[in-house]
Amino acid sequence: DYEDRLMFTIKASKIIIDNVKSRVMLYACIHGTNPRELDFWREALDMIYDWDGYAFGVSPVNDPDAVLVLLRYIERSKIDKPIHVFECLDAVPFTMLARYANKKGITITTDSASAVRAALAGWKYLTVMYNKQVPIGLRDEGDEVIRGTPACMCPVCQKYGYENVRKD
Repeated sequence: DYEDRLMFTIKASKIIIDNVKSRVMLYACIHGTNPRELDFWREALDMIYDWDGYAFGVSPVNDPDAVLVLLRYIERSKIDKPIHVFECLDAVPFTMLARYANKKGITITTDSASAVRAALAGWKYLTVMYNKQVPIGLRDEGDEVIRGTPACMCPVCQKYGYENVRKD
């Protein structure tokens, strides 16, 4: 139920806010299937904290139209804080988010889990990080090699090493 999930999110957010020991960026997780629900959820969470950014889910995750609905919502709402999109996995939605971030000069990130899935599947995608398009995934013949590893700049490959992510 939408209202039950919202109340649970508010309670969980208050617990997180009250128990954060050091300064970390906190994003409000916004849910909804239409702009009215997204607005209601965001306004409710904005009443309890001045969030550093917002996190959104896109459903279905591989649907460019769903990403377009989210981008229209962000544009209409004049959101200028950093944004995280959960599990945006397909190349077209990745590119849409990257172009929007670059055009607006805002930070949009996606789950590292998406980068892992792309790399494990052998796909070459783009992820959106720090207002830049960053290549991730399978090494092509012409790719640069940096310190003996493929030129994958995603946070997963940088932290764990491309060879550990891309195991058969």
